[in-house]
Amino acid sequence: MNSGLETRPGATTLDLDDLVELAWSGQIRVPHFQRDFRWTRQDVIRLFDSIVKRYPVGSLLLWRRPAPAHRLTLGALRIDAPQVDQALWVVDGQQRVTSLANALHPDGARDPRFNLGYDVRDDRIVNRPVTDDPYVIPLPTLFDLAKVLDWFATYPEVGDYRNRAFELAKHLRQFAIPAYQVVQDDMLVLRQIFDRMNNYGKRLSRVEIFSALNAGNESDAEHTLTIDQIADHVEDEFGFGRIDADTVLRAILARRGPDVHREIRFEFDDNRRGDLEFRNEDRDSAFVAGEEALVRAVRFLQSIGVPHVALLAYRYLLVVLTRVFAHRT
Repeated sequence: MNSGLETRPGATTLDLDDLVELAWSGQIRVPHFQRDFRWTRQDVIRLFDSIVKRYPVGSLLLWRRPAPAHRLTLGALRIDAPQVDQALWVVDGQQRVTSLANALHPDGARDPRFNLGYDVRDDRIVNRPVTDDPYVIPLPTLFDLAKVLDWFATYPEVGDYRNRAFELAKHLRQFAIPAYQVVQDDMLVLRQIFDRMNNYGKRLSRVEIFSALNAGNESDAEHTLTIDQIADHVEDEFGFGRIDADTVLRAILARRGPDVHREIRFEFDDNRRGDLEFRNEDRDSAFVAGEEALVRAVRFLQSIGVPHVALLAYRYLLVVLTRVFAHRT
């Protein structure tokens, strides 16, 4: 019976420059038990936005072992990888490694998921426009200092942003990503590690993510309305029973826009795209107005003979009614 790893994993850091070069040269491999690439373009944007903001992007777990010559598929890249005595197989971090390797490579960036640029005016990562915009530098260009110089020579009108672009180009190449390297011959041990890293523990729910991202200041916590408090108020005041947190969140979102499954990480960002009716509304105002609309929906249900939430055949009906009463004059 295997007792675990034969040697302690070695902790190191890889500069982004070195990491993508390893991927492009075929020295980074993806084990067959890994899932396919699942990230969307918005996920890739968030990854690079974190790098631009100097946020940590998590650590990698790499399995050091030989690899045969092989034609690899890494995202949109096709790589003729040579035989390698000490390849790095990605046990944890495949989505990040694939995103970085593709978005920073001219061939990978032909795929819409990875076709990103850096807007020097707003200091942010954006989708690249169909035609070149002097103010949006493609990420593969930004990753090559010589190409950055050529870009500003071609578009002198953006010269005021030259220093900002040069600084970010340097930061990108030197951005350090922590990595653990495991030396282990037993494939079963690596599969167990992968399984435990991806499946053990309870993942955050959508409500927990939304609440954490929009928690407000710690000093105001005592006076800030929460999703749980809204559920408590409805239960205590109307005897309607406990409405689950996910339904309360959907009711709040439904009042503000018809798509309750939309991306919630930028809900109160005035620059977000999408069909929202209350673009300048802050978090606290949205919660108060959402509770008012939800209360009107509960009152209506009780008035037509539905005294308790448990008698609702579909909780989604409460969400729809919340939106109806929120926009009913």
